[in-house]
Amino acid sequence: RPPVMRQILERKVLRSIQQQVMERWKLDVRFSDNVLDQMMNIGGNDVSVGGRGMGNLAEAAILNPLARVMFHLLDEFGTLEGKSLTITGIVQPCAENNHRYEIMWEM
Repeated sequence: RPPVMRQILERKVLRSIQQQVMERWKLDVRFSDNVLDQMMNIGGNDVSVGGRGMGNLAEAAILNPLARVMFHLLDEFGTLEGKSLTITGIVQPCAENNHRYEIMWEM
């Protein structure tokens, strides 16, 4: 059910991303409620994909774009340690973004 999918997304998938980034890069990543809503709109109503499907979606829609942002930030700052980044939205794939997901974010 969609409420359970949201819990899986929030408590397992996104929390795992936060922990991985903190452990590896010492960057505090946070997600706005808008991100949860967008993820649910994109794939949360398809219960046939289950938790694994939400994990795959999070990888494509959040983790991969976050990696691109982090490389940019590393070039700019040299380190991410002690910094905080909030992901505020998801931009769905289209021709303008090379048919891949992007994230909106702020530090």
